Amino acid sequence: MIKDFVKRNLGLFSLVVLASIIGMAAGAGSSVIMAYAFNELIEGRFYSFIRYESLFLLVNIISDLAMIYFGIWGQMIIQRYNHFLRAAYIQDLGSSEVVLKDNNAHINALTNDLLLLSEKYLWGFLKMVNAVFKILFAIVALFTFHWSLVIAAIFLASMMIVIPMLFNKQLTAVTKRISASNQELIASLNDWLGGLFELRWNGAAKKLWTRISPKAKALEDSYVKNETVDSWIGFFGNITGTISQFALILLASYLSTRGLVTTGVVVSVGDFIYLIFTGLVTMSNNITSHISGKVISEKYQHLLQTKQPADTETNKQVLAGQPQLVKVAGLSYEYPNKTIKFPDFTIKEGSKVAIVGPSGVGKTTLMEILSGELTGYQGVAQINDLDIKNIDQESLREKIGIIPQTSHVFKTTIAENVLLFDEGLKTELAPTLEKVNLAATVQGMTDGVETVVDPANGTMSGGEMQRISLARALIRGKEFLIMDEGTSALDEANARDIVQRLLNQPEITLLMVTHTSDHQLVAQFDQVIKLGA
Repeated sequence: MIKDFVKRNLGLFSLVVLASIIGMAAGAGSSVIMAYAFNELIEGRFYSFIRYESLFLLVNIISDLAMIYFGIWGQMIIQRYNHFLRAAYIQDLGSSEVVLKDNNAHINALTNDLLLLSEKYLWGFLKMVNAVFKILFAIVALFTFHWSLVIAAIFLASMMIVIPMLFNKQLTAVTKRISASNQELIASLNDWLGGLFELRWNGAAKKLWTRISPKAKALEDSYVKNETVDSWIGFFGNITGTISQFALILLASYLSTRGLVTTGVVVSVGDFIYLIFTGLVTMSNNITSHISGKVISEKYQHLLQTKQPADTETNKQVLAGQPQLVKVAGLSYEYPNKTIKFPDFTIKEGSKVAIVGPSGVGKTTLMEILSGELTGYQGVAQINDLDIKNIDQESLREKIGIIPQTSHVFKTTIAENVLLFDEGLKTELAPTLEKVNLAATVQGMTDGVETVVDPANGTMSGGEMQRISLARALIRGKEFLIMDEGTSALDEANARDIVQRLLNQPEITLLMVTHTSDHQLVAQFDQVIKLGA
């Protein structure tokens, strides 16, 4: 991931590196200037000492300014990359053939996981780059005084870098634990808060915390565990740093007594120690962060690999025209606790078919097989003589319209809810709303089709939301419709009206999955397939 991170933002990354080089070179240079300043002071040349000190101040200001831009540009490059990953993740969801049942994992990946990735993996990498330059320039400065100081610094540096590596396993485990605990808490909140109305009316809302508390506590404990591991790594790093400082001061003092370095070097060696060992501590801490964030980066690796044509499945076939013939024979689907068997049937283009039966006999399962959502079935399920499990999912979605039992309306305008980002369909909006008997309702709203609807405040009834879902399919010219209890939220009159409108359109092939007891309505269909008989 780091290679891709740099490659996609090469220009900005170059500025980050440049700012780091200037900042760290100036920081090391100021310590060298300080050594010469003390030499001048020891020799009694006060005004020369002042000149060196003034230069020292100027170089430090340059170093601080460079580090400001290192932080700003570093945050910019990270947030740009986060934006790219979010976009890639959402695009991957949009093109995936996997049925999405639970959004909690995706919410966690797009929020908490990206936060961990930014703070640990990516910032850890940039801070390590900065620490490398800090250590490098400090060592170069030490080399100008005496080579033995460099050897000692390198030896001690290697010790501090090795320490976090010893905690690799623990760091990976705690980061996984944070991600998993956060996902479980999100799932619990969505589950229980989604039923808050029922909890209140059944006198159970005050006890809600007893169910959410264990998930929250698990996440809190995960962060405590992470801090515990980080703190122990920091402790061992600080101990090593203290010993290293003592060793370098001792070595500089010995060299001074032998006349190999000036007294000014001994006085200012503390600055070099500070540069080297703050660099080492930064390196140590951010190796820790980088290691712990690596497990998160692995979740996004598949998004960074461009799919080549050779990677596509060769057995997928395109449904070229409208579905003209649906054939089912010997079809069954096996769940862990039961096997559902379906009767044989064929559906011709333009037919109106009702699929009826009580709850639990497989009506929704059949709909998901015919729409390509479930592929692990046994037997024959074909559209236009093509096995449904071998048809490219995208081509199925282009030809088949699904009107689910519970329709989702987005918090935006009615027009955008129907068009779904396709402005080319705008001219068909008015006639389509008329087809689903929604035109008069919309015209009566304050802003017409530009009225912003909010499912949370009851702007639209359940029946109106289902008609929005039906409009989405019709406006796209889909002539093969599958309705899963598609009129369940409508009263009898509206249900009859919607179905009658579809029955009167000869070009529409309609499969309505229902458990309706309205025999007169069912009798209007060309074919009735009974499940669970």
